[in-house]
Amino acid sequence: MGKQVKPFTDSEVRKVLATPKRQRIAVSLRLYLEVEPQSKGGGKSFSVQYRYPANSYPKYFRLGSYKKISLKQARNRQREFEEWMQNNPDTSPQERKRQEKIAKYSITQEPTLQDLVDAYFSNSSLAKSTLDNEKNYAKNILKTISGDFKIKQLGWDKKIQGKTGRERVVEHIDEIIGRGSGEQAKKVEGFIHKIFEYAIVDKGWLARGQNPAYRKGRVVTKKKKINHHPFLAWKDLPELFNALEQNPKQINDIFLYSIKFLILHPLRVGSLVELKWDYLNQKDEGWIHVPAEVMKSGDDFEVPITPHIQDLLDELEKRRINEWLFPSFRNRKHLHAEAPQKTLIRMGFKGRQDAHGFRSTMMTNGTERMGFEETLMKRCLGQKVGDEITRAYSRGKFLAQRMEFITAWGDELLDNGLKI
Repeated sequence: MGKQVKPFTDSEVRKVLATPKRQRIAVSLRLYLEVEPQSKGGGKSFSVQYRYPANSYPKYFRLGSYKKISLKQARNRQREFEEWMQNNPDTSPQERKRQEKIAKYSITQEPTLQDLVDAYFSNSSLAKSTLDNEKNYAKNILKTISGDFKIKQLGWDKKIQGKTGRERVVEHIDEIIGRGSGEQAKKVEGFIHKIFEYAIVDKGWLARGQNPAYRKGRVVTKKKKINHHPFLAWKDLPELFNALEQNPKQINDIFLYSIKFLILHPLRVGSLVELKWDYLNQKDEGWIHVPAEVMKSGDDFEVPITPHIQDLLDELEKRRINEWLFPSFRNRKHLHAEAPQKTLIRMGFKGRQDAHGFRSTMMTNGTERMGFEETLMKRCLGQKVGDEITRAYSRGKFLAQRMEFITAWGDELLDNGLKI
């Protein structure tokens, strides 16, 4: 006999809370409640367990979101699904779903490119920075390729208004390459390939073999010259430190403290300006807990509160007006992500020191001058270390080592003239 499961009530389903990890909870026999982690919004949905082929490992088929169907409706869908599986043992549930979608749109209306873009983003669980980039790609694509075109009209060899879908994609990619943005063109073509694969595999809106885009980088031949972010040599940093203290341009203190924070712990500027005071009020004192949605990596990150950073936080506390560490006095939110860079330009360091360049400052001097390992530097910068397999087994955050280095790094900076 299978494992006995006590059936849930609808009120019990409502009471289930999201946790840092994804949950799969049995709510009745072979019916499960899937709960996304807190970092992805904690959404709930129902799935049914099945085996296809019959002697394979258990798999799970999504029945619908808890926002759209009740527990009772999920049980009805489970019953229909299991009856269908019994009557169609040689057809996979995914193929059934695909055929149903094809049939649906053949009867009602054929989806358009705009429909595809909307459907893709409504089901996306990407990190905020990646999602913003992809939305920008989509916005520009829809300027070149009409969102009213039917998906089937944009297949590899399908023509509409004298051009095939492939020709339209190449035209858009060539326009980007013509601006000298080869690397950007690779990313955009990769995105186009991804959304059309979504149309084929997840939606059943396009036949296999009709994706109008190659995988990332197949047709891009021109490469954009990489311009590294400039950063000052160690011996020239006192010039910057002195400018921060003298402040001849009478720049607001909040802007200057954003620069000092980047010097002490060079987060990406997009993450820096979105830091909140709530991130300090966590159970582990001594760390700023930055949530995944604020980080480009899409992972939670901890910033050590060293004595130097604590001194800086004390100064920011005196100037606190809202929930953000670096507030904007214009809209009562936070500084714009470009604010630190523009501040450096106003101070006269254009072409010599970028806001992003402080990451190179720490990496270079941390390894060469101070003798710390490069992998530790990468962890301090929030970069991924090793390949996917290595990261799957090595999940340590090396907090003690990071605290030790960031503290030593602050000492070096203060010895070189930095003042908090």
